[in-house]
This record gives sequence, structure tokens and C-alpha cells, in this order.
Amino acid sequence: MRRLLPVTLAAVALIASACGSGKDSAADGGVPDGGSGRIETLARPAVFSALALVELVAPGRSNAGNAPTFTWKPLSGAGAYRLAVLAPDGPSWSWTGADTSVRYGGVAEGVPGPALNPGSWWSVAALDADDTVIAMSELRAVSPGADLGPAPTWTTVKPATSGAGVASPNPTGGSMGDRICDFLTPDQISAAIDGDWGTGVGETYPTGTTGRCEWTSEHGTLFSVNILGADAYDPAGWNSDGDLTGLGEKAFWARSPWDLRIGFVKGDLSVTLVIDFTRVDPAGFTDLAHLVEEQLP
Repeated sequence: MRRLLPVTLAAVALIASACGSGKDSAADGGVPDGGSGRIETLARPAVFSALALVELVAPGRSNAGNAPTFTWKPLSGAGAYRLAVLAPDGPSWSWTGADTSVRYGGVAEGVPGPALNPGSWWSVAALDADDTVIAMSELRAVSPGADLGPAPTWTTVKPATSGAGVASPNPTGGSMGDRICDFLTPDQISAAIDGDWGTGVGETYPTGTTGRCEWTSEHGTLFSVNILGADAYDPAGWNSDGDLTGLGEKAFWARSPWDLRIGFVKGDLSVTLVIDFTRVDPAGFTDLAHLVEEQLP
């Protein structure tokens, strides 16, 4: 059974951060793309060298289309696969399921969904019956058209220092993911959108200044708060259903067949709240966005 997940890219983020500068040179562990001089694949770092290799099949680096179908070869012993896609500026989309192919966005052809960013990258991990990673692919580049897109920032960006880069939502220490988890309590989430929610699980992205927290309900519903740099704000990319007023400097909401989301910008930060259950009280969901906004500098 296929299951769509909000972006959870810990393994791929580790690949990205361990792959060095991302220079256009085969000496940096990359494979050149034809005569373009751009890197097509980034080799796995040493931490994954003992794992079996998931062999990626398609799509190629360019002209993949706005919603390409990602395909890889099956692996003996794998109970499921986790596909992760990185945009040039950070995590974009992920999927987990037993199939060895899936269309970007997880929706059937002709159904609206997110569009692939130029300059994206993808990777696939194979999981056993206990959800342990038993194999990992390299990180492969992919773009919707002939435009290969910008060089990825996640191989070069360093944690922000005082007065520069992305602002930290909480300067009092701890990882970014853990600090985001402190923004909302399970009781606050339950009061706003019902359900019995567990403790949030945080994830810090390679920059150190961005990350996410994910809460899971008793029924398996996933709710997350994601924080990136302000330039990640992209209402059009998520087929926005309209602007929201009174939230941040600008805000939007979007309902798709698989999730409901609110995005807003405050200062140097772009914040997205996502829940993979669409029958949620919009007012309560917006209240959660306001609670998160109050925690930001």
C-alpha cells in the first residue's frame, strides 16, 4: 500500500551534507552529465558504503517533465522503498511504499499536484520489514526541462552566524528540529484539530538553521511544521487555493487530494504546516499557524 509522507529526508540530507561542495567535477564523487559539465549523480558517502546499492532507472537529468515517474530496480529483502526528492534549496517531497515506481506528487496522471523544481535531486532507500534501511542509492539529478537549474545550496550552505543568514527561531540552544517541536504541544494540536497526538519528532536539515517537527496521531495521521529560508515560499508550486490575511508578512493555504497545508513568511523564514488528512477544521488549522508564528523572532 502506498503512503504519502510530508518531507522526511534525514538519509538524503546526510548524503547531501556529506557530498562536499557539489563542484562540477568528477573528482568530487560525481558523474558528469554528457557534455554539459554538470554533475549527474553524487556518490554515496562512506557512512552508507556497507549497504547494498539501490539501482535507479528513470528519469534522466533533464526533460523529465513537471511530474515524472521515478523508477528503480527491485531489491531482494526489501519490504518497502523510500523515495526522497531535494529541490536546489532544500527538501521537496518524499514517498514510502512497496512499489518500485511512483509519479512525483503521488497522484495519477491528470490529477493536480506539485511540480518538480529545476535542479532537483532524488534518492531511494530500501527498507526491510522492520523499517530498517538495508540499501541506499546514490543521489541523482533531475529537472523538468532542458534548464538544469541552479547548483544546490545544501552542499555548500553553512550554519548562520549572528546577524547573517537564516534567523534562528530560538537562540537558546538545542537542535533546530527539537526547537520546532517546542512550538506546539500535543494538547494544543488536539484542541485545534482533534485527535490524540503523540510527542513531536524533530529533524534538523544540513544547514543547521532549518528543520521540521512531525507529530503522529493515534490513527496514523501525520502533522508537521517545516521551517526553511524565506526564498522557499512558493504558493504557485503548491497550487495555492488563496491568500491568508493576518498571518506573517504573506501567507497562503492549499488543499490537495493528499494533504492540507498553510505556508507563510516571517522575516528570514518560510514556514509550512502540513497535515495528510484533508477533513480538518480550517479555522483550527489556522490557529495552529498563529501559535507557531508567535514563537518566531
